[in-house]
Amino acid sequence: MLERAAVFSQFLHPLPMDLHFPILNELDIDTLVRLRLTCTAADSHVSRELAGRIITTLQPFISNVSKFHDIMQITTAVISGVAATAVFYPGHINCKVTTLTIFTPQNMFLPFIIYLIDCEGYQRTSAHNTPVLLLEIYEDIKNTTTVVRLHRQSPPGLIIEVYQSAFNSPL
Repeated sequence: MLERAAVFSQFLHPLPMDLHFPILNELDIDTLVRLRLTCTAADSHVSRELAGRIITTLQPFISNVSKFHDIMQITTAVISGVAATAVFYPGHINCKVTTLTIFTPQNMFLPFIIYLIDCEGYQRTSAHNTPVLLLEIYEDIKNTTTVVRLHRQSPPGLIIEVYQSAFNSPL
């Protein structure tokens, strides 16, 4: 363990503290995981870095990131697509994330949609650009709809796609 701690010490500790996070921000998930295993200080730095990336990615879409995190844990939903890539491989994304893709277990699809509509102010619009009632979404789900696209007025242009798994696991 002392040998691994020395690796971390040689890598970051000689640098001023205000440079640690800009350096960590450039690293992909593979490097962060390896660095995290070196010692408790590295584990703490990497945890803070990943939490910051998640918050930064979710904030445009979600008003209460902490509550959203709780809902994700309760429903065992997972984030995928460009948003996940932005967290794990920030250097590979050269554009703004405008779609948050979420996969939910079959039995948690509707509760997740209800949360987004009731707590986050999202809505689903029909082809005629009119709001769709929750009852209509429920009817669609019963008729094998497996994805619901939601948006809200502010900020404009952001979409959340919620996919329903065919099983009681999100994938």
